Amino acid sequence: MYEILENSPIHHEPVYIGGDDVMLAFNIINVFDVIHKIRNAYPSSLGNCENTTASAGIIITHYKYPLREALIQLRKTEKKAKNMEGKDSVAITVLAKSGNRLDTVQKWEYEINCNDTQTFFEIISLLVPKKHQSIELLEYIKSGVHVNTMELLQTLILLFDRDIISQNFIQTLKEEFKFELSSTKNVSNASEMGKEIIQVITIELYRQLIRSIKKKNFDPQILPSLYQPNKMNKENNHAINDERENREEQEETITKDLLLKIAYHSSIILEHTRDFQNLLELFEIARFVATKKGKELSPIVPAETEN
Repeated sequence: MYEILENSPIHHEPVYIGGDDVMLAFNIINVFDVIHKIRNAYPSSLGNCENTTASAGIIITHYKYPLREALIQLRKTEKKAKNMEGKDSVAITVLAKSGNRLDTVQKWEYEINCNDTQTFFEIISLLVPKKHQSIELLEYIKSGVHVNTMELLQTLILLFDRDIISQNFIQTLKEEFKFELSSTKNVSNASEMGKEIIQVITIELYRQLIRSIKKKNFDPQILPSLYQPNKMNKENNHAINDERENREEQEETITKDLLLKIAYHSSIILEHTRDFQNLLELFEIARFVATKKGKELSPIVPAETEN
């Protein structure tokens, strides 16, 4: 962990590091990348305890926000992560200077099962004509990789920050699913959000992401590894690229595949949490961070392991 912090390109201040507890203060730039690395380093740092998990609370505040109140809110946020079933979770709270508040609680990773994969193949058949479905994306989905929440968050931040997609699609989603959002606020049984609703939300999420594209020509290598163009089946990919008429078409396909991955992973999160508001808050936090990067904000991050 010390190596991760020492090699971090961003300014940070350890508040305390003791036993299995850590509290850190960060500038907001690339903070989620560092948190991701710290989380992954925990098992080996505790003597190769492979089954060791960690929960963390993160709050993002203006630098003039009262520190005492920030610590109170931080403990509440951390408690949300620790109260999530099965733990190994991360809770994020944004306390904006305007008074606006954003909250999301997620697992660090979500497993993907065969049913999830089959369901999304059905969704793809509705979204993309068969002749336009890339082998690359289909192989990616078949591979059954997990959903990494920090990588999803980092990807969304990059897309907003580089102005690749418009930030307005989140508000459009809210408007279109007003009833669903209002009805799930008082839902006590998470299973009340059925498979059909999740499919509808996933389809509409992808549709709005596509409509929000502002740039098609960006370097996908800036993305976290989980969202870069698939390295599998290079021979197939080469053949596909040869068939495409021009570079612009290739770039458009890469962008659409990326947005399909985001929609796919969002559907997996919904399958596990059955909480649309919680997912939207994750998107809102990404948008907020993208607009504030390098400005007067600093996340404070405590993490604690649990056996």
